[in-house]
Amino acid sequence: MSTYVLVLSCLLALASAGPFATPEEPIWSASIDLNAPRQVQTRVVGGANARVGQFPHQVSLQFGPNPYQLSHFCGGTILSERVVLTAGHCVAALPPQGGVFVVKAGKNNVLAHESNEQTVRVKFMVTHELYQGGVAPYDISLLFLESPLQFNNCVAPIALPKAGVEPSGEVELSGWGSTSRTQQMILPAILQYVKLPVLDIQTCARAINTMSRGARSPLHTTNVCTGPLDGGAGACRGDSGGPLISRQNGHAEVVGVVSWGFVPCGGYGAPSVFVKVADFVDWINENVAKYANYV
Repeated sequence: MSTYVLVLSCLLALASAGPFATPEEPIWSASIDLNAPRQVQTRVVGGANARVGQFPHQVSLQFGPNPYQLSHFCGGTILSERVVLTAGHCVAALPPQGGVFVVKAGKNNVLAHESNEQTVRVKFMVTHELYQGGVAPYDISLLFLESPLQFNNCVAPIALPKAGVEPSGEVELSGWGSTSRTQQMILPAILQYVKLPVLDIQTCARAINTMSRGARSPLHTTNVCTGPLDGGAGACRGDSGGPLISRQNGHAEVVGVVSWGFVPCGGYGAPSVFVKVADFVDWINENVAKYANYV
């Protein structure tokens, strides 16, 4: 019988730390594995390879000891030429000894150098002041870049939703997270995407209570969840910090930031959990304005 464990989506385990937490611990912690293998032909469960330029707002967050040894560990969303939205636990994953932290925009294949790609170093980060680390509410950060991104068909910002609006209907998830249905990660080289249904918070809470078998649930009113609860699709490790978007009448907006879920990913009864961006629009705008003169 499969055992489901709550883990952070970008749980790429360091050699000194196991990839899973016990129910008593903060249930998701992010870390960086510079040696995690990637496979070109894998697919997100229930999803497909993205076309070049299909998700121009999607970026790969990469870290390494130098500019020539970088590894994807989280996703992010372009909000402007110098600001990228991601998860707080992605920032918390960065090792204290430092290294090279960059945003790669215009990417489709993270194993290849591509003519459309742009690489920009992160100058500084701002994480929500109420985020306490691990699996917790307010898991949201802004990355401020050293130099501006150059917008084109493959690199472009996406709109924020209106403050306080609840996502509904069908949404799209994209990322380079694990495509595996087991606890062994299989990381794709090609950007993956899948369409998912939004769950109301009550349905999500019941599903999490069932999956976690009475353990404390970290679900919060500032989260948004997706199904399907019959299995087959969802976010996974490596997708963390990336975008959940809604498309309506040709207009796209980022409604979620990948935060946490269950492993094995895409299992029966297991929702994916995101930061609800509509609850943080004011926080985002205030911090972008506050730090505008620092970039």
